[in-house]
Amino acid sequence: MTVILGENVASFKLSVKGRETEELDLLPKKQHCEAHLNFLSGELAGADFPLEKGKMLIIGRDPWKANLILDEPKISRTHLMVSYDSIKEKYSIQDLHSRHGVFLNGNRIQPGCTVILKDSNSKIDLGEDGVSILFQEL
Repeated sequence: MTVILGENVASFKLSVKGRETEELDLLPKKQHCEAHLNFLSGELAGADFPLEKGKMLIIGRDPWKANLILDEPKISRTHLMVSYDSIKEKYSIQDLHSRHGVFLNGNRIQPGCTVILKDSNSKIDLGEDGVSILFQEL
């Protein structure tokens, strides 16, 4: 699996069902990110993805539309968008009309609506029993 998070990002292979793993840094050491997505479950459990202001992150199964690909049964082709609101100076998420929904701290968000991440430790669930992600802001 190759994960791409923008132009300054390395890719890595993920160990799935006993296959060999090779992990690389996702961002060069000199760059500093103020927010991260920590995957709590799913095929990327334990992975930490830095977020860059000004870069939109789309999570989904479709490699042509998403820039973070998750090959999970409850993940839609384009499931979730994470972006930075420069006016409010906060990160936000949007359910991209996914089939199984997006939950923020246990509450389902409306498809197509943008929700500001007010808490620095917000839990995002992709589907009720799908992938769990912890949003953390430094």
